[in-house]
Amino acid sequence: MNTYADFVAEKLKPAETIVSEITSKKVDLLHAAVGLSGESGECLDLVKKHAFNNKPLDEQKLIEEMGDCEFYLAALRNALGISRQQVIDMNIVKLSKRYKSTYTDAEAIARGDER
Repeated sequence: MNTYADFVAEKLKPAETIVSEITSKKVDLLHAAVGLSGESGECLDLVKKHAFNNKPLDEQKLIEEMGDCEFYLAALRNALGISRQQVIDMNIVKLSKRYKSTYTDAEAIARGDER
């Protein structure tokens, strides 16, 4: 019987294949997405410590981290060749399909925009 490590090694896409298929655009997208994930994690940690540990919220630091999130969002948009307004417009369309007027739990669960 193979180990779980063997199973994973068999199913995981080989690094050599990934490297052979990578493009500059993919690197730009990955760089921006990884950066956004890290910076959003920093925002989350500040708010988590405020909410759960009663640590005073360092609003200046949170704003700085939000700025870093904005930076990486702009990098994602640049890599895709789209504008911030396009993202906002698409979000309005999506959420307008999901919520007929205002937020409701039922519509949040039904996800009417995903049909």
